[in-house]
Amino acid sequence: MRELIGFQASIEWLGERVLSLRDVWPEGRLRAVVVGLGQSPLSVEAGHRYQGGQDVNMRRLARAGLFAETDGGIWEPTALDAGVGFTDLVRRPIGPVSMADLRHGAPLLRATLAAREPDLTICMSKEPAVAIFGEEYPPGVLPVRTAWGGHIFRMPLVNLPAGRMAAVMQQLGALLAS
Repeated sequence: MRELIGFQASIEWLGERVLSLRDVWPEGRLRAVVVGLGQSPLSVEAGHRYQGGQDVNMRRLARAGLFAETDGGIWEPTALDAGVGFTDLVRRPIGPVSMADLRHGAPLLRATLAAREPDLTICMSKEPAVAIFGEEYPPGVLPVRTAWGGHIFRMPLVNLPAGRMAAVMQQLGALLAS
């Protein structure tokens, strides 16, 4: 077996052993958690989340005040310093995501979040929000809260028109400032 780098982990997913990225949790208070649909093969290979062009949303989160912006594209250290963790709905490198992936990942995600009780859960796409609540909500601060009272924010799609993107991200900024 090859040596693992960064946040890589060898896990079992749907009966198959896969190279993945482990969850990342701060040691102190969990202020927020970023929940992705899954991990890109590029990120898994590098051992760090949101590599390559995928870091556009990380930069948006930094500009909203979730954590400091980084120059090197490695987000875990700066997120951990800010009390922010990372997990995924589908805990394997994603290409096509199957219904089996979603059915398997949804209860794992709910249990992971319930065990940690983050003040804020940021869903990077609609699928994690659907897995948590069983229904789809538009981007922005959701009108529902978790069982422990945490807020949920759903990121907008990266190709949302600039004005709409700014309005949605301002919702997150206002929530973080409160």
